[in-house]
Amino acid sequence: MILLIASIIMLVIGIIFLRIALFELSNFIGVLCIALGPVLFVFVTVSFIVHYHMCGIEILAFEETRLIYERASANGNNIAEAFQAVESNRWLRKQQYWNETIFDIAIPDKIMQLEVIK
Repeated sequence: MILLIASIIMLVIGIIFLRIALFELSNFIGVLCIALGPVLFVFVTVSFIVHYHMCGIEILAFEETRLIYERASANGNNIAEAFQAVESNRWLRKQQYWNETIFDIAIPDKIMQLEVIK
């Protein structure tokens, strides 16, 4: 959030430097701030969006790991074998998540027909 505010402040400072020529380099500094402010704003906004979606994937992975651990310990199964299934399920859930949200074209639709290993 601080970087978003800083990018807006940078844009305002750039406009001020262009309007009021205090010294020789004020026009250069103004143009530089106006050019870098929106770039920083877009970069930070995109990173927030990507981080938001990555958190969704991590939440699914955590819930899946917890459920498999509880099932394996309740049934007396080998927990190491259960966690091998977790890795496969984690990959599948990640691909299904990205297929449903952003990268529908980049991921084959067959992945939605697969079911998690139980």
